Amino acid sequence: MQYLTEAISKEEVDSWKPGDTVVINSPTGSGKTTFILSALLPRAIRAGKHILYLCNRKILNEQVIVDSRRKLSEFFGETEELTAEQLRAIHIITYQHCEKNYQFPNINKEKEQFHLFEEDIMYYVYDEAHYFLNDAQFNPGTNYWMEKIPTKEINVFMSATPEPLEWFLAFSKLNLKSFNYQYHFKLILSQYRKQAEKRKELTDDKTGLKLYADITHQGSESRSCVKLVENYTTQYINKKCQEIKIFPETFDAVKYHINQGKNAYKTLPAPAIQSCYKQLNVFYYREMKEISKEIQAHPADEKWLVFTDDENAGYKLDAYMEEREIDSAFLSRDTIGKTGRPKKEFKNVVEKQKFGCRVLISTSIMDCGVSIHDPAVKHIVIAHSNKVNFLQMLGRKRLDKDEQVNLYIMLETERRIHGIRHQLERQMKNLCRLGLVEDFTGELTDTWDLKAKYTLSKVELDLAENVFHSDAGKRLIYPYWTGTYRPKKTFMHDYQISKTAFLSTLFDLSGYIEALNEFHDNSSDPYFYLKRQLSWLGKEYDEHRWLHYGKAQKAIADFFNRYYTAGASSKERIWIRKDAQDEFAYECFTLLLSLPELPASLKRYGDRFGKPKRAPGKKLLNKALTALCLPFEVSSKSRTVSKGVRETCWYVEKIS
Repeated sequence: MQYLTEAISKEEVDSWKPGDTVVINSPTGSGKTTFILSALLPRAIRAGKHILYLCNRKILNEQVIVDSRRKLSEFFGETEELTAEQLRAIHIITYQHCEKNYQFPNINKEKEQFHLFEEDIMYYVYDEAHYFLNDAQFNPGTNYWMEKIPTKEINVFMSATPEPLEWFLAFSKLNLKSFNYQYHFKLILSQYRKQAEKRKELTDDKTGLKLYADITHQGSESRSCVKLVENYTTQYINKKCQEIKIFPETFDAVKYHINQGKNAYKTLPAPAIQSCYKQLNVFYYREMKEISKEIQAHPADEKWLVFTDDENAGYKLDAYMEEREIDSAFLSRDTIGKTGRPKKEFKNVVEKQKFGCRVLISTSIMDCGVSIHDPAVKHIVIAHSNKVNFLQMLGRKRLDKDEQVNLYIMLETERRIHGIRHQLERQMKNLCRLGLVEDFTGELTDTWDLKAKYTLSKVELDLAENVFHSDAGKRLIYPYWTGTYRPKKTFMHDYQISKTAFLSTLFDLSGYIEALNEFHDNSSDPYFYLKRQLSWLGKEYDEHRWLHYGKAQKAIADFFNRYYTAGASSKERIWIRKDAQDEFAYECFTLLLSLPELPASLKRYGDRFGKPKRAPGKKLLNKALTALCLPFEVSSKSRTVSKGVRETCWYVEKIS
């Protein structure tokens, strides 16, 4: 992999001038630290100025003044020794500190009697800059940054996953083009309203339901018939409602705005920097219990890093490990704040870039810039569908040259992806309702009217107020602190909607909607999302990579080996007579069913597996052997089995 100091030339850095914004698309392990300290810091010192480095490490103490190599290593890992002059010119602070204290771009630490003003700074460096949108759905403080990016100094944004950053920059004050949020809040809600009206219309209309029942079931009123008709009707209604699209116009407007926003910054480096995904041995699994068994099967000196988006699954796996006396710890927003093993291991990761237990289980709390440099970590498990979180989780483990690591990806089903989409859509409705109320100063009406700019229906106002007072609503609003006068017409007087939460929700929705559209366009491929995740790593789906596939494949090979004798004469062969062929075939297909995934070439014969009405024939057995890449073939030959009696017998032979 090419490093940043190699990919970005001296001439390029020299060309940056005050007011420039640069986005560096840099995968983990690409030498960001070296670039900052060797390329930017000397230039800032020569100019008599400073670097302010911002990061998303909630777990470290706030310390703007870097007074030692040890303190620097907490943020950057091991570095070259810096002089006192160099240490005085670099300052580190978290995004959360700035949000909480409303401090940026000037920094004022009264306790330390430290003041840093915008004109003192040459480079603002934003590490893990996808943070602005990626954390926005649970941290409304991210909205603070929409109007705070300086326009007179050099801004350097760094991220291994720059897509959400592009959205943020396009809607920040760096883009002088405005975006009509109010129009899109109202548009999105009106499309949902159309869906609801269509659903009511179809649900109330019993004509189609009765007609369908009469034609299909000749008027049968049996329980099974009624259930079947109800299921059909539900599917039909859902399909018709889904024909009313919610977001196309908004997505198009956002895409246009993003393209315009790209004029406000440059993206570096060239595509020469390649991440180290080639060093990953990728496997797939369906349930966490498969991982539990895999952990037990591996040597005790191999460490596991397990990421999950489900806290309950994390607690269960941790408990399972404890029952089997396997040393583990579970990190989440709740556990790291308490005393005990989780807090200790979190500290180990931050300060030592290692963890002491054999299995470290974590939610997305660990995808915020911490690094793990430990050759004992041989296995990474990711049960997460969000692309940004997925790649950030993967990037926590820093790989040395030629180091190989096993990556296990959980299969995300279409039903689960639909569930995530519905959660996001509920949140989008809440955001739009709050957004409509935020600056409302017009008249309340009894009816809904998209085109009326200065009216709001009483129903929508009541719904918005319910959201405002809910726990979910508190994550979507931000204190209106700018001091600008706003007439107190509604409950939103002291608050504003978190625009970063709106953009973040829209960003996630765009990805999941695109994935589900692909699912419906590609004959409902059950591995549609797994293939999407593999594409993020530059890899393709391989049915042989399912966890435990190799073990099941070996069992099948051993079965056929029992019937094969190398170099045997016709007389010495193990012949499978006609009355034993069914038993042979059934035993073979019992082993096939132990595969975590049937080969694609055998899927069409699915009704022959499990409880077949008749035993699979020789032709189908050989299809299975070919699909499994096993060097065997079932052949047949007519031979005398007793005096005057000939039979077609099977035998196993090896093929090249």
